[in-house]
Amino acid sequence: MLKTSFRGLLLVCAIVLTSISAHAQPANSSKSVLDAMAPALQQAEKSGATVLVVAPGEETDDASDLVAQASLTDRLMRAKFRFGLVWRGHQQAWSHMRETLAKASPDGQANWLLHAVIAGIVSLVAGRLLTKPVAIWVREVFAPRVPDIPDTRAHKITQVLFRGFIFVSMAAISAAIGTLLVVLYAGDHEPARYTGLAIVCTYAAYRFARSIYINILLPNVPAYRTINMSDDDATRIYRALLVASAIALTILGLCIWMNALGLDTNTHKLALMMGSLSAALMLAMIAIMYRAPIAQAILGFGDAEEKHFWQRTLAKTWHVWTVLYLAFAWIVSSMRLLLDQSGAAGLVGAPLVALVVGMAVYGLLLIAIDAFFD
Repeated sequence: MLKTSFRGLLLVCAIVLTSISAHAQPANSSKSVLDAMAPALQQAEKSGATVLVVAPGEETDDASDLVAQASLTDRLMRAKFRFGLVWRGHQQAWSHMRETLAKASPDGQANWLLHAVIAGIVSLVAGRLLTKPVAIWVREVFAPRVPDIPDTRAHKITQVLFRGFIFVSMAAISAAIGTLLVVLYAGDHEPARYTGLAIVCTYAAYRFARSIYINILLPNVPAYRTINMSDDDATRIYRALLVASAIALTILGLCIWMNALGLDTNTHKLALMMGSLSAALMLAMIAIMYRAPIAQAILGFGDAEEKHFWQRTLAKTWHVWTVLYLAFAWIVSSMRLLLDQSGAAGLVGAPLVALVVGMAVYGLLLIAIDAFFD
């Protein structure tokens, strides 16, 4: 059963990742072309002019390849030109930020920012304190029912999923309370409201990420860990992911906040590109530094020589594919951002989202299978 577990998890993750990345593109029709030509045809008919319309022949594969190549070249040239515009303005980035903050002030002073930051932090702390009694009650009610060593695999996965649900719920309730307090404090001053919400939502995103990491790696309850990884490795990877997430989410929160305040578009794009680049670099460093423990988790329990060839190959090369994907994702997301196209965000973190959702779905399937056969 353990030998097939990893294959099943990979299948679920692949399905989730495909659903995240898939998107439809509209097709051009001949009807839309004729509709666009209708005014010119009517005008020509009134003036007595003769109009010749030449219908193109069927599009061949060679013509399609040429059009696609020209389209790609055009996009690359436009992205290069816009990157030059964005990069040339990086020296004025700080001045653009100061101008944005000055415009957001109701009286021309900078005191509003300090007050908004303090209000956001106070709202954040208040949300944590108000949810603390609920967390204590949940721990007192359910902790005694959880054995130190689980009896079955289904019991282990059930407790981990329930634990993750509690963590995420507490973070969501705390964020909701903090958001309400920020809105009440800011009133009609939108910049102050954006500032407080950026603080509360950034910390909430960090808590969500922490809830996922701690319930996958389980550094504090190794008896419930479902992956083949030592306690020391699980703790080190968990801490590394926390640091990387804190830095990346802080940069992302600042970018969204400044954009809401009306930051210069080129400065905003440059900040997003540099922020996603820092996130990609940190994830790549984690993949390289901890390639051996994660390779061990990919192989699972048992003798590595008895594993399938594809599983041993993936364990040896997974970090290479991860680094290549991160580089490719950053290039594509940056190009789409420069060209003002949708779907620029989320490419770097899409595999992590797919892994988390896939593990949750796969865990539920294992619980159902064990319950059915038991």
